[in-house]
Amino acid sequence: NGENEYGRRLNYGGENETLQNSIFEQMYLNGPIGDTMLKAGRFSAYSPQGLVYDDKVTGAQLKFGKTLKTTIEAGKATSTDDNVSVTLDSGTQTYHSQNYQAILFDYPLNTSTNLHAGYYHIGGNILQHQISDEYAGYYTIGADTMVAENLRLDMVYAKSDAKGIASSGIMSQDQKAYLVKLTYKSADLKVPKTFDIFAMYRKSPQLASYSNTDDWCQNVKGLRLGGDYVFTENMGMTLWYTLGKDVDTDEKNNMYRLQWNFLI
Repeated sequence: NGENEYGRRLNYGGENETLQNSIFEQMYLNGPIGDTMLKAGRFSAYSPQGLVYDDKVTGAQLKFGKTLKTTIEAGKATSTDDNVSVTLDSGTQTYHSQNYQAILFDYPLNTSTNLHAGYYHIGGNILQHQISDEYAGYYTIGADTMVAENLRLDMVYAKSDAKGIASSGIMSQDQKAYLVKLTYKSADLKVPKTFDIFAMYRKSPQLASYSNTDDWCQNVKGLRLGGDYVFTENMGMTLWYTLGKDVDTDEKNNMYRLQWNFLI
């Protein structure tokens, strides 16, 4: 399996010389070995609701179990390119892909409720203002359930023991993150005129995650309202607006996105 990415920036044309190069976001082998599914190469890893980790891993993944589903991953965390330098008050630090290990459990409590738990052990990420040569542990638990017909509730909590760089200018030392999300209906790009609407409250302190879901800024808490609509087969739209604030200062940080989605 492979995924290629091509990017252009309209507001910073000077960066396009780099972005115009094709980048393999993913390239991996995937298949069964007995009752175990093996994935090896560069692939996407996703913690419950992306609260702790939503990025690529270069390594291997094993999935097994019928009722209690277990996922084990090991390799290198690749939240950014190698050899990225960041200038802090304490001096210049260089990031390298860090060692990464994770174990996740998924258990269906009944036909409408699923439980999730996981643990991540990763070298520090200076882009999150963590000490780069110290490992950090992240615990996450969550659940999803159908609280009524066509109404889904997702809840996730995470905690880390990551240590911040005191002189990096980081404002937050909070190590706890959580989200609560209600979704009505479900959009399906293969089914025209399907839709969903959602409301989510999320708090994501900088130290509480290694690689935040891309559409949620670091160290922001707030309410997001949005939805998805499928106009025709394989083409739809996502729209959301976030009433956000800085976790520590309460400074306003509102965000919005309008996105077209294509399935090819």
